[in-house]
Amino acid sequence: MNKQNRKFAIKSTETKRRSTLIKFLIIVFPLWLSAKMFRGPYMDFIRDYFSSIILPILLALLVQLIAPKRAATPVLVTLFVILSLIEIIYKFMPSLFTGITLSFNSVTIVGSNYSIHMIPYYGVGAFIGYFILRACKIK
Repeated sequence: MNKQNRKFAIKSTETKRRSTLIKFLIIVFPLWLSAKMFRGPYMDFIRDYFSSIILPILLALLVQLIAPKRAATPVLVTLFVILSLIEIIYKFMPSLFTGITLSFNSVTIVGSNYSIHMIPYYGVGAFIGYFILRACKIK
């Protein structure tokens, strides 16, 4: 294989990988948003905890789209630690997060509920996210 064909194969693989990441984002972002806006049975569980499972997956897909050379495991571990630290810091210093909210259609998307009990759900999301990022990797 000459240099030009190898270069084309590498570009084609990167394009396929980005395309796969975007497809997963098209699925995961509306799923996260609809979980945050859910009204129905088990509303509190779905809004707080189920969306906490989806959040690390969403953030990992965004990080991989922005920085495709990053390995999946360090990205997910870093996201898990950051999200967990936010929950722990809020537990001990809630005044830091008083003005940080993001609302959409009269529903608070970010900043509505902080709880240490969300940390295991972030772990589950990071675990699932690992397999999703592996599925995005084109060999």
